Amino acid sequence: MHHSPALRSAQAVLLAACLGGAWAADAPTVRKGDFKGWSAYLLGNGLVTLGLAPEAGGRAVRFDLGAHPLLWLDPQQLGRSFAPVDDGAWHDFGGDVAWLAPHSRWRRDLGLGPPQPELDHGAWTAQIEAGDESSAIVTMHSPVAGLPGWSAVGIQLQRRFTLFRNQAHVRVEQTMTNTAAAPAVWALWEDVRVPGAHEGLDDWEKHAIYFPLRTDSVFGQRGFRTFHEYGDDEGQWRPIADEGVVQVLYRHRAARLGADSDGGWICSVDERDGYAFALRYALAPEPAVHPDGITVAVSTSATSASLTMGVLGPLVALEPQASATLVVDWYATRSDGPVLAVGEAGLIKRRLEARSDDKLVHLTGSYGVFTEGTLAVVGLGDGDQPKRTSLGSYFVSPTQPVRLEADLKVPAAVTSVVLEVLDGDGHLVGILDRATVQRGH
Repeated sequence: MHHSPALRSAQAVLLAACLGGAWAADAPTVRKGDFKGWSAYLLGNGLVTLGLAPEAGGRAVRFDLGAHPLLWLDPQQLGRSFAPVDDGAWHDFGGDVAWLAPHSRWRRDLGLGPPQPELDHGAWTAQIEAGDESSAIVTMHSPVAGLPGWSAVGIQLQRRFTLFRNQAHVRVEQTMTNTAAAPAVWALWEDVRVPGAHEGLDDWEKHAIYFPLRTDSVFGQRGFRTFHEYGDDEGQWRPIADEGVVQVLYRHRAARLGADSDGGWICSVDERDGYAFALRYALAPEPAVHPDGITVAVSTSATSASLTMGVLGPLVALEPQASATLVVDWYATRSDGPVLAVGEAGLIKRRLEARSDDKLVHLTGSYGVFTEGTLAVVGLGDGDQPKRTSLGSYFVSPTQPVRLEADLKVPAAVTSVVLEVLDGDGHLVGILDRATVQRGH
């Protein structure tokens, strides 16, 4: 770890991850093996482990940061598989699954019924794609939906998972293809089940989901809608004051809400142990129409200790043989809540502040990063091409939270401070946060 002379003389303190660390990341690998009774494809890179079970409807059944599981699985369904039948039950494995939306059109006769059996729990196929040292890739294909009791006859799904080097980052590309002779209108829906309590405990209110609200939401000032057919508990969510973010705090009650969020992220948090699992997605260009008018959804269960976060793509009119794809990026890191923002470099728990007195600038902020690499603290001046001043650099990793508490000697020409995350090769991953220097405080 490197400290600049200015940082040493100012006795800067960067707590947790930035006091040092050892490189944990490896080149990504993929192998076949058993996971809880399923024949799975296991991907790992030294930071996170991903497990895919083709026989369980193409689900992701494992996503761990270190040894900490981020997905919830139904203990009664472990290792099981089911043949799709026209009058079959809903087999709720948990994990991460690709569905079609809207839910109200799944069954021709029942509306809100189980999902299309071949897509939800049919035996998918899987292939390991040729990769390099920067990534490991597995692609899974569903059977073509054909059972007549459901509405998605002729649809086939594909899910492509890419695990990247030096990052707690998985890209999930899900594609629907209309193999039927007639047009079809559907949206892709990724539904991720996460824990609502710690193993062996009924410790409700220790897990939460955060997402940003749209300022001009069609749902009015509250910014989201509830689905009363799933449950009617209004006491599990609250806004984070002045941040435009909603917290859904799990209390083991049944409810579902959806929002027309335009922030491009949703994040679950283990508040007790400090683990976060974020989803990022690109917004569809206007005038895209989404199922039920929502881009994100949260459901809470009263029967299992779990909750779900979902991302819904736009409705697409698929001509015969046409396809559409929804891309969702997963990220894992160490942080508790609240989560105020999520970007490609990391999440923000407490926004950066840069306050000065006559001698020093005091920096504070709290984060979780998604890449193992370097946090660069950079001072910028005014102008179209501001001068950059290096104020220090630190080793950071998704395996440790980043809590910034530093007193720096900053040149008077510096008017703002930027936190940049660089990968192990020194390439810029993204800007974690920035703040204007408040002089005279």
